[in-house]
Amino acid sequence: MQDTSAEIVCLSCGETLHHATELVRGMVEEIDELQARLSFMEEQSDRGDGPFIASRRRRKFHRLHCVWAENLNQWNAIEFQTHAEAVEAGYKPCGTCCA
Repeated sequence: MQDTSAEIVCLSCGETLHHATELVRGMVEEIDELQARLSFMEEQSDRGDGPFIASRRRRKFHRLHCVWAENLNQWNAIEFQTHAEAVEAGYKPCGTCCA
């Protein structure tokens, strides 16, 4: 986590730019969250942890937290315990969640 306590100050007049400061703080927090999520996903990818989920109608499989997995119709969903199991069944990993 980065230090976000500093204020952005106009070099011309010396006034604190509160709106810009808050925007930057929000972006820093979002970056920190994304970095933590990416790190978690990379660790899972390295281990090949499951479970994974796919649609019976499509040939891509996803991690459970993937945005595409959230859109799957549960009636058509199929679950795999390992990456290898999904590949052996003819499914390809999702490019978004690095399944």
